[in-house]
Amino acid sequence: MSHLDETMKAAELLLAAADIVSGERAAKHGDMRECHENIAEIWNAFLRTRRDPAAPLSGSQVAICMALLKIARSQTGEENPDDLLDAAGYIAIAEELSE
Repeated sequence: MSHLDETMKAAELLLAAADIVSGERAAKHGDMRECHENIAEIWNAFLRTRRDPAAPLSGSQVAICMALLKIARSQTGEENPDDLLDAAGYIAIAEELSE
């Protein structure tokens, strides 16, 4: 594969990502800043209140953060039942990883 082919694929990927961020998903998930600020607030609360706030994150705790991301996202943009379904899935993953 030539360098030009790799560049074209990268450019196509970036164009697709720009379309996703500013297009349909932007409307679906709501204001980008508000959504990410909500996620930060919820994650910061979780990270401060875990049993050992100074400890590195475990895989289980990452799954909890992902569930919290979905919960925060459910509060901006259009109502999307998949957000809560995905959150439940991440909680199930957190449980399985904590065993």
